[in-house]
Amino acid sequence: MGADRPHWAEAAPDPTTYKAPPGRPRAVAVAEQDEAAGGREKRRVHLGHGGTALASIELKFLGGRRIYAYVRYMKDGRTVSCYVGEAEGKTREERLQAAWRQATKAGLFKGRN
Repeated sequence: MGADRPHWAEAAPDPTTYKAPPGRPRAVAVAEQDEAAGGREKRRVHLGHGGTALASIELKFLGGRRIYAYVRYMKDGRTVSCYVGEAEGKTREERLQAAWRQATKAGLFKGRN
């Protein structure tokens, strides 16, 4: 079936390519997101009226052979989640970087288009 759809992987992805390691400190998670985005300031989302929030990428495996990326941030005390697209890559780091690039191209982040 993978040959029928060239973008599909041949098998379900290895969980280490999308799941965060269990029990890691918050500082490690923050650093991972900062690095994947290309810096903390690149994670800022415009909220309107001059406000911003710090966003993160969440990787989800919903079955099948693809990993999907969502941008998440807080607005007015609630979590906002926006679909970004398929997060391609062979490692978690590559998938996060690809997702940040896609989200940035979509114009979600301060000073980026």
